[in-house]
Amino acid sequence: MADSLSPENAQFVLAIFEVFLYGFSLLGFMLTLWTLVRGKLWSQVNKLVLSFAVFLFAFQTMYTVVGIRRRYQGFVTLSGSSYPGGPAAFFENITTTAILLRNVAWDCQVALGDAIVIWRAYVVWQTPWIVVPPIVIWVGFIVAAVGELLSMRDTVPSIEGLFAPSVQAWSTAALALTMSCNLLSTCKHSLLI
Repeated sequence: MADSLSPENAQFVLAIFEVFLYGFSLLGFMLTLWTLVRGKLWSQVNKLVLSFAVFLFAFQTMYTVVGIRRRYQGFVTLSGSSYPGGPAAFFENITTTAILLRNVAWDCQVALGDAIVIWRAYVVWQTPWIVVPPIVIWVGFIVAAVGELLSMRDTVPSIEGLFAPSVQAWSTAALALTMSCNLLSTCKHSLLI
């Protein structure tokens, strides 16, 4: 396909969007901190929500920093013929430590976000039985995320990259499970409102 986007061009475009979205994340984090601590004594601050916000931002920062470092390595450090196949082959390789670390950060962020949604449903309903199905789905997401990471680690570097059948199966399962968890928890939350 002549009109397809090359891996190195896709990484360049992705970097622009990623940094733009990270700016929104930074703004949201600062507003969250300001809202949580403004005019309050430390004993009055909701430390659980503050912890959630700090961890979510830390995972997002880790994801972004590792991505920037990987792109710098692919475009600057390994420019020319120092990597077999050039930048395209470098960016197609999903078995690198940087890719695995980014996916760990992403999966931790999603797992924490799902846990927050489940916790919110529990706070609204005040009964543990209402959150059992979302918790089971959440555990399924964690299993699928670990399976995805292991299949990425064991995948032979190829042009398929993230579209290798073993990786794609785990990725699809993880995506479906996190969406199901969010939908179920949010619907249960909105039923009471």
